[in-house]
Amino acid sequence: MKILIKISGSISAYKVCSVISALVKEGNEVKVAASESALNFIGEASLEALSNNKVFKDDFEAGRRLDHIYLNDWADLVVLAPASAQTINAIASGVGSSCLTTLFLSRKSETPYLIFPAMNPRMWESERVKDSVRYLEQLSHVEVISPNEGVMACGHIGLGRLVEPFKILDQIYSIRNKDLNKVLITLGGTFESIDGVREISNFSSGKTGLELIKELKKYFYVDVLASKKTAALFEGEYGFNITYFSGVDDLYLKMKTKLKASLYKEVFHLAAVSDYKLKNIADSKMDSSINEIKINLIKAPKILNKIKEWSLNKNIMITSFKLTHKQSEEAVRQKITNQFLKSGSSRIVHNELDEIANEVHKFRILDKNLKIVESGDSKQLLVKSLIEGSL
Repeated sequence: MKILIKISGSISAYKVCSVISALVKEGNEVKVAASESALNFIGEASLEALSNNKVFKDDFEAGRRLDHIYLNDWADLVVLAPASAQTINAIASGVGSSCLTTLFLSRKSETPYLIFPAMNPRMWESERVKDSVRYLEQLSHVEVISPNEGVMACGHIGLGRLVEPFKILDQIYSIRNKDLNKVLITLGGTFESIDGVREISNFSSGKTGLELIKELKKYFYVDVLASKKTAALFEGEYGFNITYFSGVDDLYLKMKTKLKASLYKEVFHLAAVSDYKLKNIADSKMDSSINEIKINLIKAPKILNKIKEWSLNKNIMITSFKLTHKQSEEAVRQKITNQFLKSGSSRIVHNELDEIANEVHKFRILDKNLKIVESGDSKQLLVKSLIEGSL
């Protein structure tokens, strides 16, 4: 994706450096336009090193007098961050006295334009800025993202802080992904309540799923259904939509809702779903002084086998997983065959429990004919193989 980052003068401009770095690392092409004021806060050399492109900074620089036209023709998305009060008022008023304002005047109306304000709280609350924001929000494909509340550099407290870099990245990816195919990925283990404080669960960490998400989001709009127990994994992550689940019934309902509401190209079903659930859950904490407690388990619904039925896309691809432990090759083959027949999976990733410990992660990917189409011994190779099979 080709992204033009415009930086106006603000002490918060330093936050944009990590945004540029993350975008470039993930394969996006980034160009930067900065006001003279912005370059008092961030060095031009730093911006050039991060973006791998020369910084556009002056309408009258020799050989670059038409950049305000060329850059707008080039960009798939424009981001103004931070957007100072002066810059917001100027672009809303039609002023074209700087590189940032002339770029706005000559923008293509069909190109998404994200504005991230940063200013003193009194400025943000001023009627003049409010009028400018209201005007800008009426324009085609322009979106103003409200600033955060907090302590400002001047010591004042209120709305006006530039949002954190991960929020800027989230907004960028949400724009980019609107035109891409959607995929749904489930990960982590379900947990079934026994009473108010105890539960039955499994050892699924969700880490393989997260590695897959990091690659999928480069090519697809990614919806994630993740176990609540994996929430810490996603701190600081961005570029996808995430919903958390608890038990098998909760995942059943949320997955059904998503598949019936959106058209997905593929489902990656990595979640370790319990085969059984409690017949009756105790209303309160069970007495720990009792020497023996009997728990009745009943068969849980097989979510994997419902995906095709629920999906709006009846030709949906399904990548499912099969974990076995110390079973004969013939028994494993039969289980995989049954999973293909009952679920309609397009491919199945097979793991043997004893072969996915520590750094080693052996896998086999099988097609409907039970042919091994890929195998390896690392999560990185597994993710690479799955992505290549989806593109």
